[in-house]
Amino acid sequence: MTKRERVLAAVERRAADRPPVAFWRQVPDVDHTAKGLADAMLAFHRTWDLDLIKVMSSGVYCVEDWGCKVAYQGHPGGARRCTEHGVKAVIHRRKANAATPAAPEILAGLAKDCDVVFAGSAD
Repeated sequence: MTKRERVLAAVERRAADRPPVAFWRQVPDVDHTAKGLADAMLAFHRTWDLDLIKVMSSGVYCVEDWGCKVAYQGHPGGARRCTEHGVKAVIHRRKANAATPAAPEILAGLAKDCDVVFAGSAD
């Protein structure tokens, strides 16, 4: 069974040769560009021969939309850190809510990250 067939069988509750295997990690030391993120995700995937690639972009992209400034501060196993909060007063929080759409550049960046990873995966 190919990795794709195994994952689809599991999603569709059909028999598979074995359960699909996947795990993932953040790569804040290299996820600043689509190429850096893609190279790291593909290398991790190939090292462990995983059935599924979960693209782990910056773990804090969701707060950048609210004005949070973030920076990678050196710990390879951790995420970028918020260096300046976007919500500094109650009035700011009232203006931002869960329905606030992601900024187009963030969505475009995430789409580009996924495109580069998918282009590099064989299965």
